[in-house]
Amino acid sequence: MSEEKEKQEEIKTEDLEEKLEAEEVSEPEEETVPDPVVKHEGKFYGTGRRKNSVARVWITAGTGKFVVDGIQLEDYFDGRQRWVQEPLKPLKELEFEDKIDVTANAKGGGKTGQAEAIKLGVARALVDMDENARKPLHDEGHLTRDERNVERKKVNQPGARAKAQVSKR
Repeated sequence: MSEEKEKQEEIKTEDLEEKLEAEEVSEPEEETVPDPVVKHEGKFYGTGRRKNSVARVWITAGTGKFVVDGIQLEDYFDGRQRWVQEPLKPLKELEFEDKIDVTANAKGGGKTGQAEAIKLGVARALVDMDENARKPLHDEGHLTRDERNVERKKVNQPGARAKAQVSKR
């Protein structure tokens, strides 16, 4: 019995050694990026929301034009870099900034809310175009809707959290 166990252990150690040698010799495989799974040619749609802003976004293959309410992105946001860069983030993440044309309609809220709503709409439209884009966009947080909103003013209070001043005497 002990001889059989010894033989089995020898065989196991030989197998392990062969596997280790095989792993050392083989070259590491490069990560393959899956090909885009484009459903169809044409327009892809995504809706984005933030605070009181709603953005309807359409993307098509093109040269990188970005139009919001019929106005170029930089002009719509008065050249403010924070507002201009926000909607471009999903495109830069996938390196599509020069390959896709974006048309958006933004309503409600202020410029910050509209910029972030457009960003979410662009990200959702990219996922509609290519399902493989979901993971990188989700990892960077571009597909997450920011639920924060203005807290309402309460009855008998001057604001949402502020209370009336109390006189101690």
